[in-house]
Amino acid sequence: APYTDLTQEEVSGWRQSLQWGGTPQSRLDWQAAREAESRLDYVLAAELYTRSLEGVRSGSEAQRVTYDLAWVTAYRLEQPVAGIRLFRRMVDLAPLLDNAGQPLDTVAVERLTRFGDALFDYASILDGSGQSEDALELYDELCRVPNPRTGLALLASAVMTQANHPDEALARLERLEAMIGQNGWGLPVQPEERRTLRRQTYISLMRIHRLAGRLDQAEHYHALATRESDS
Repeated sequence: APYTDLTQEEVSGWRQSLQWGGTPQSRLDWQAAREAESRLDYVLAAELYTRSLEGVRSGSEAQRVTYDLAWVTAYRLEQPVAGIRLFRRMVDLAPLLDNAGQPLDTVAVERLTRFGDALFDYASILDGSGQSEDALELYDELCRVPNPRTGLALLASAVMTQANHPDEALARLERLEAMIGQNGWGLPVQPEERRTLRRQTYISLMRIHRLAGRLDQAEHYHALATRESDS
């Protein structure tokens, strides 16, 4: 499975930097789960992470344990959709953004970004290997979790559906266009990646409108794509 070498080195720093405030048994279960994971006993690790969740006493602890469980489920047990649904529960435990759009929990944002990146790449691998239905399911799940790959997942899923379901693809692209207009969370972090996403979105909108005979709208998006290319 992809990404089987990422977990320990990537997350060990912030895993150990957080203080624990749950029940003693919950912490023991979490530590035992990490040990089982290091022994490659992923089924036991998932069981222990799940049991640890029963004793957590704060949102940050629940986020941490849910993240560990989601990662093991997605990559070690090769159940990516189940993993991302678990991860969405982590998001629900503590909203990541306040009304001003500022991160509330930088550690949670870091986890969310890493997990979103990995799941997007996983979906791309599935799509490239001909497993388009599985890839589309992952893209759709990823679009329901706010992260810097949400916009890219919307574009990828729109491209996948535009031939057979143009109306559905158009709805995805219009949602993405609105996200671009807000220029906030859900878009790539790097300015060049954002510019590329905008240009590709406008090109896709141009093609859909052109095929539907809406030439004025197609020309409008052609002009926007050209402007992004020239900027």
